Order: sequence, then C-alpha cells, then structure tokens
Amino acid sequence: MKIDKEPQSVINKLKANGFEAYLVGGCVRDYIMKITPKDYDITTNAKPHEIEALFEKTIDTGANYGTITVIINKTPIEVTTYRIDGEYKNNRHPLGVEFTTDLIEDLKRRDFTINSIAYDGLNFIDPFQGKEDIEKKIIKGVGEPSKRFEEDALRILRAIRFSCQLGFDIEKETLNAINEKTHLIKNISVERIATELKKTILSDHLENMKLLNIIFQKTLNIKLDYEKIINTPKDLIIRLALLSITKETLKNLKFSNKEIEDVAHLQSSKKPQNRYEAKKIINKIGFENFYRLLKLHTLEFDKTFNGIEREPIFLKDLKVTGKDIMELGITGKQIGEVLSYLLNIVHEEKEKNDKKQLLMEVLKCKK
Repeated sequence: MKIDKEPQSVINKLKANGFEAYLVGGCVRDYIMKITPKDYDITTNAKPHEIEALFEKTIDTGANYGTITVIINKTPIEVTTYRIDGEYKNNRHPLGVEFTTDLIEDLKRRDFTINSIAYDGLNFIDPFQGKEDIEKKIIKGVGEPSKRFEEDALRILRAIRFSCQLGFDIEKETLNAINEKTHLIKNISVERIATELKKTILSDHLENMKLLNIIFQKTLNIKLDYEKIINTPKDLIIRLALLSITKETLKNLKFSNKEIEDVAHLQSSKKPQNRYEAKKIINKIGFENFYRLLKLHTLEFDKTFNGIEREPIFLKDLKVTGKDIMELGITGKQIGEVLSYLLNIVHEEKEKNDKKQLLMEVLKCKK
C-alpha cells in the first residue's frame, strides 16, 4: 500500500534521524479503504523541538500537546509526539498530556479501532484489530467505549458521522455506550455540533442518521427529518432546507448568516411555473439558490429556463437608472417604486429593456 510522497518523505526523514514515525488515524483508514486521504497525521517518538529542528518549514499548531505541522510541497502534515492524555475537562479536552515513547500507549487514547491503526509504508501496527473492523464494516470504540465517550463526548457524534459516511454499523457495546452517555452532548460547543451535523448531512448513507435524530430530539429538542434528504443532491443548503430545520435552530447552532439566509430562501420559495416566476425568484434569492431550488424540485433547467441567465433580472440590468427617473421629476421613495415597476415589465417582456421605451412607460404613468 503506497503512501503519498509528501507524508512518506516526512516518515523517511524522521526514521533517518533515529526516530520512529507512522501515519495514523483517518488517513490510514482511507488508504486501507482505497479512498484518497484529505489530510495526513503522523505520530512519532520525536519531541516537538526535535521535529522542528528536522524540517525547513514548520508551524507550531500545538507544541504543548505535541503537535507540529510540517509543510512539504505546500502540503500541511500534522506530526504529533506519542502521548498519553491527562484527565479530561468537561467531557471534551484533556487538561494536559504526557509524552511517551510507546506507540501502543498513544494508540490506546484514540476514539475508534478503525482510527487506531499506524502504518509506515511497510508495516501496520494494529493492536485493536482496526483493519478487521474495517473489513467487518463496524464502528467500535477503543477499549471501553463508555470511557472514550466520557473523555470526549464529541466522539458520540463522530461515531454516527463515520457510520453515515462509511456505511458502517456501530458495534453493540459501542452503541450501548452511546445511548448511556447521550446526555453528555450538552457539554459540547454548538460550533462542534454544527460541524459534525454538516459532515453527517453530506454523507452517502443517510439511513444511519436515525440515531442522530433520536439523540438530537432527546438532548437538543431538534427534530431531523432525515428521510427527506435520502437520494437528494449532496448540497448542504438543499439538505438543510429539506430537513425542515428552523431559522432559530440554525442561529442557535451558530451557522453562518449566509447559510441561514440561503436555507430560509429555499424554504420560502415556491416551485417556479414559468420564466416570469423564475425571474422573480432569481431577483429575490440569486442564481445560486435558484439552481438549488430547481434541484430541490427536480426540474429540468435546460428545457424550461434555458438562457434565463442572459436576460434582465436585477435592477442593475435595467437600461434606465435612478438618475434617469429623477430627471423626469420623480423623487424620494417613488424612484424605487418606479424602478421596481419597470423591472416587472422587463421580466414579462425582455424586449422592453430599452431606455426610450422604459422612460415612455414612466411618462405614461405620470399622466
């Protein structure tokens, strides 16, 4: 199983200088599953200052916790010293860490067996049979799952997210531990909850969201109509809109203002029946959300709305301006009203988007 050249070069350099070094976590899991890793994590017995001394470009992203980011060919690679986590605070973060020279001790502290495999390009170190669990397609906590969730309650949501992303079942003891420790989710920051929710929503195996729906209802009083998003386009805004999540809930989960606004636009916009209605909708919610609306209603863009993006839709597309209207003696808020009236005319008949014709329309109204 060949490792990409950037992480392999980091491993090789650490080894050449007398240290141990292994890829670990999600990237190893991805390699085993023949998925291209999105990022790379390396674990080593080298201390942070020793890592920094070996590489030309590094960033201190958490030296107190043993992590230095090494940049190779513009690729960031997190390199972390073998460590044992100290006592956890608020079911989320360890109060401190203790560096160790024992790889197995480092692997023990990780969340799930499928993420507790180390690989150096030649050998796998797999003390918790993570490869076997990948083959069995199960999510299983390392050691005692209930302890892993007590340490970090975010792991509850991560278990469900991995289940939805990978199509894996959650192993019985781990599932029991999730049900037992569900209440701990209240200790997780809303930003972290939102991040896991987004990743889960964009997964391929949404039938596994049933458990997340149960947990969200029990702990956050949020209902997820997850069945509505199965077999829908993999677009966050479309899926959030279909989940029927309210604007207030999205605010409470600290989604961005744009995400909240985009979801609200989709939830409030009706299915366009013709080009005129489509232009009205585009003027209100923009092209990006209009295309989402078409996907949401599985409408054929090419047939019904072909070329609509080249037609006048917004006020800026009008061949007259507010200044032109003022020159006809119209002032105040009436200027905006007149421009809206003219835009409606142009929406109905694009050929009327001509300065002379539009000013004649205004003069007619004045009479």
